[in-house]
Amino acid sequence: MTGKAREIVETWLDASLTTAHAREHAEHMDLISKTVSLLGVPGFEVIKYDDWSRQCKDEFEEEMVKHVRYERTEVIAAGMSLIIFRAVEIIEVEDGPEDRNGIEGTLVHESDGKWRLTQERILSAEEAERYQIAVN
Repeated sequence: MTGKAREIVETWLDASLTTAHAREHAEHMDLISKTVSLLGVPGFEVIKYDDWSRQCKDEFEEEMVKHVRYERTEVIAAGMSLIIFRAVEIIEVEDGPEDRNGIEGTLVHESDGKWRLTQERILSAEEAERYQIAVN
């Protein structure tokens, strides 16, 4: 399953960055589960689907994101309907510095047959270093 899981993760990541670059809000949010939880964002306990959607919509409309890419992707665990991966996410914005974060994501194969992100956690610097996906 590891080879297939890696292919699923890479396909999902590619779709995520492609829809972000094209500023396709509906298509981008279709990659995210309605039950998603985003953890580890400073100042927020948890970010849910509606808030994530609003943030993306605003960023896309204001053309804030210049480029997104992922590096050092690795599959941590994989089953028939769940995959956990880690990666470094690099987001370049129009009027600011590049934002680099180690992330851990969980993809779930939902009932409509699509793989969607159900959880993303931004790793602390210590975790990223421990998992050898240091962001610097």
